[in-house]
Amino acid sequence: MTIEIYCGTHRGLLCLRQLTQSFKGSKFRVFSFKEEPWEPAFFGNIKRFCKENQIEFRKWPVPKNEPPSIQEQPADVIIAISWRFLIPSSIYTRAIRGAYVFHDSLLPKYRGFSPTVWAILNGERRTGVSLIEMAEGVDTGAIYRQISIQIKPDQQIKEVMQEVNDTYLKIIKEDLGKVICGKLKPRRQKEANATYCCKRIPADAKIDWSKTALEICDLVRASSSPYPGAYFTFENQNIRCWLAKIDDSGKKHVGLIPGRVIGFGIGGSILVGTGRGSVELKEVERPGKSPESPRNFINKLSATLG
Repeated sequence: MTIEIYCGTHRGLLCLRQLTQSFKGSKFRVFSFKEEPWEPAFFGNIKRFCKENQIEFRKWPVPKNEPPSIQEQPADVIIAISWRFLIPSSIYTRAIRGAYVFHDSLLPKYRGFSPTVWAILNGERRTGVSLIEMAEGVDTGAIYRQISIQIKPDQQIKEVMQEVNDTYLKIIKEDLGKVICGKLKPRRQKEANATYCCKRIPADAKIDWSKTALEICDLVRASSSPYPGAYFTFENQNIRCWLAKIDDSGKKHVGLIPGRVIGFGIGGSILVGTGRGSVELKEVERPGKSPESPRNFINKLSATLG
């Protein structure tokens, strides 16, 4: 069986490794793409894995005068994991035993880019993984398998992503073979329930202190490692914020300026006013420095964060 895999990110590499274990004896062809400058490196790691395991590897997009290999040698199966580009129907419809997409949301909700990030930003308490058939629209294919994942309060995105990754691997191990063999039948998505997510860039992680304390804390945990981090400005520097929580001191403010330091917490944290309530910043990072307590350099109640 020939399996053609379109994958990116560290998750794509994890799943590629599992696919080669779950479908031993198959021939693999792999496509990947270069990461954005602000992303953790993955392209070179995927390429290296393919080289070490004698797997055909190609960079996407392929040269204009060189069509993808599936047009020359149709694959039995096509699988897309952490893939950001629409694969033309002229490619995926030639897959003899089907073309499939893994997506980290409970489709039809959160179609498109960065669904786990957006779920945390929107205060969702559940996300999930969906295995669907490849279709012309963005994440519109019929659903073969879907598993729900809880998002716990104050949970950092790295922890949520680990559960998502584990669920991808579980579906590859337990369900993908059944799908390919026709033992699992798909169900159509309900278009009336569909929602979409746009692509995010690093500038989207700038803290807007006029937002509520809850919205700011959700932004911090949704933007934390492995992402570049939410940030604010102080003394003409962009300061990354890695850990924040809603201020639970119980103080009621009737005069509050968003972004103004209003107090100091235990362990070097600082309390900052927002559009509604206040947040406790516990761990930040200055350019060229290691993560530290914010009070190391923000120590005046008159300080206002941008």
